[in-house]
Amino acid sequence: MNKAGLRKEMKRMLTAQTGIERAEKSEKIIDRLVGLSEYSNARTILAYVSMEEEVSTGKFISRAILDGKRVVVPAVSSDERTLTLHEIKNLGELEPGYRGIGEPKDRGVCIGYEEIDLAIAPGLAFDSKGNRLGRGKGMFDKLFTKLKCQKVALAFDFQVVEEVPVDEHDKTVDAVITEKRVITRDSIGG
Repeated sequence: MNKAGLRKEMKRMLTAQTGIERAEKSEKIIDRLVGLSEYSNARTILAYVSMEEEVSTGKFISRAILDGKRVVVPAVSSDERTLTLHEIKNLGELEPGYRGIGEPKDRGVCIGYEEIDLAIAPGLAFDSKGNRLGRGKGMFDKLFTKLKCQKVALAFDFQVVEEVPVDEHDKTVDAVITEKRVITRDSIGG
């Protein structure tokens, strides 16, 4: 299946889930994530703010802050081509931004890429090689080229497919966490 077809199919499957299914699966995924040594060892975590149909990250962001982590979330730049990174202290610091996704109200200070210890990434589809299909703008792919930390994607198990079609500019993740398993590309998860 090509990228457009896979995106369409994944969007259909994501919206077909009930809110209850999504919440229950999201909780299991977040429990797996916070059980990783990479989470325990991270001081500064980049976390995406979820769209309604994605693995919900709101509780994770709040938990990470309570755990004493420095939490950074992305904001879409004014040219809609890149992401800037900003620290938040609670979910109340977010407002609807690009595509209605929560972004920091205060964008005064950008966090340096080298400060991120663990990046939590979204996507529509993934495979066991760490290939990721995003929504088509390439913003996370551009961001990944600047990050030196582990990149972990959160997904519902049905979003893991046999093979994700990739182009030269597409970047991989180190692990995919679903409600059923942790799929690793290398040594993450120890």
